[in-house]
Amino acid sequence: MKGNEMETKIKFDDYYIIAAGILNGEFDEYLDGMMQTIKSRMDALAPKATDYNVGDRVRYTSNTRPKYLAGEQGTIVQINRTKVVVQLDRPCGRFRGRITTPVNLIEGI
Repeated sequence: MKGNEMETKIKFDDYYIIAAGILNGEFDEYLDGMMQTIKSRMDALAPKATDYNVGDRVRYTSNTRPKYLAGEQGTIVQINRTKVVVQLDRPCGRFRGRITTPVNLIEGI
């Protein structure tokens, strides 16, 4: 096994040991702290409006509602504190231009 494969194998095995321990109640006294740590990490990994720039091309993801927006493309024309404004390339359903969008519903293209 090469270096990266070994590290991945160890992490994979560690995950299952920890997951089994959680399911078996071995970490019950630590669950609150574990949940806070996991939430903090997920927040750190979540996309932020500051990850984008005006002019960036984006696509709506499959998490988008209404579903007919999924796959539609546009350009970021404004960045707000937690959302961006996307100018659609073409009208789509009831949307005819700019949409203020949470960043977890788009991906860069």
